[in-house]
Amino acid sequence: MKKEYDGKIQTEDGKKSIVKWVNTNKLLDIQGYCGVKTGVTSSAGPCLSTNYRYEFYNFIIIVLNSRTMEERWSDTMEIVKFGISKVMEL
Repeated sequence: MKKEYDGKIQTEDGKKSIVKWVNTNKLLDIQGYCGVKTGVTSSAGPCLSTNYRYEFYNFIIIVLNSRTMEERWSDTMEIVKFGISKVMEL
């Protein structure tokens, strides 16, 4: 997953423009986190879906209605820690 992406667009009349997308997922800077989707809606609040890879395991974490936009990152990391602790018990 890339943090930034530059896209080139050419319209039918030949005009070109460059569009820059910046990923807002702060977890992408931490090893194991592979992205997926950030968001906020009136019914789900601050939310985040995440893929985390640990050894041979793939965790899919969905966080809905975090108290704040920033807490969705820490909420996700806490769930990952819990998941890894359960894997270690196996």
